[in-house]
Order: sequence, then C-alpha cells, then structure tokens
Amino acid sequence: MIIGIVLSIFVLYLIINAWSEVKNEEPTKRFTSVSYQLLFALVLSTIISITIALQADIPASSGHGGFVYIIVPSLWGIGIFILYFISLLALPKRKFLLGLLGIMANVCVGLVVMGTDN
Repeated sequence: MIIGIVLSIFVLYLIINAWSEVKNEEPTKRFTSVSYQLLFALVLSTIISITIALQADIPASSGHGGFVYIIVPSLWGIGIFILYFISLLALPKRKFLLGLLGIMANVCVGLVVMGTDN
C-alpha cells in the first residue's frame, strides 16, 4: 500500500511538471520531455493499477485465478501504453490530454479489477 501511495505522488509530480512544460514547447513536435514524462507516468500508473488490484479479497481457493489480478491490469497497461505511443505519432498536439486520460484509465482498470469477484 505504501508503494502505491509513493508512486501516486511521483506520478502527480510528473503530471504537474509536464503541465508546466506544455506551454513552452512546440505543439507539433512528437517526442519532447513532456511525452517522455507522460510515458514514464503511464508505466508507473500500470504498477499502481496492479497494486490497487492486488488489494482485493482474493479467496484462498482461487488457485491460478489469483493471477487475474496481476494479468488484467498489466495487459490493459501495455495496451494503453501502445495506444499512447501511436497517438503521439498521429496527434502530437494532444499528447498531454491523451497521456492524462491514459493514466486515469490505468487507475480505473485497477479499481474495477479490485471490485470484481472472480
């Protein structure tokens, strides 16, 4: 739980730092420090999503079904990371908004997986 809190604070720092740099950069450039910070924040939000999902009450009789709490947020995180990377190529002007949406989607996936019963 402590790891999730520390990572959340670090992700918030990356978002705030990227927001302050958005105003000073060229909007048509694809890969800038903002996009790198948001890519790193997406990776961290995937880890946060996994730690949130692992807070669920996993029954002892779940067997291999307990891996669902690790696999589902990981696959969604990889998919969101790839989609963000592709969107950087197609929509470089919207990189901050798309990165923020990706981070929120990762955290929401962790919350949904935590709330579901297998």
